Amino acid sequence: MANLKEIKRKIKSVQNTQKTTRAMKLVSTAKLKRAETAAKQSRVYAIKINEVLSEIAYKINQATNGAVESRFF
Repeated sequence: MANLKEIKRKIKSVQNTQKTTRAMKLVSTAKLKRAETAAKQSRVYAIKINEVLSEIAYKINQATNGAVESRFF
């Protein structure tokens, strides 16, 4: 059987492991929130970039079609 000193040492070891685990959970939660915020912000940016590029492509297409039609008529 384990003596009292060994039991206390094991209890202290488990408590230290629990503290470390709690700290790691806090850190991972903070990193996850930061990543979620960044993802949300980049989604808004991506949508706006898509709108701008679509508008540019549309205008280029209009200009190209207009130039081709004017050459033939």
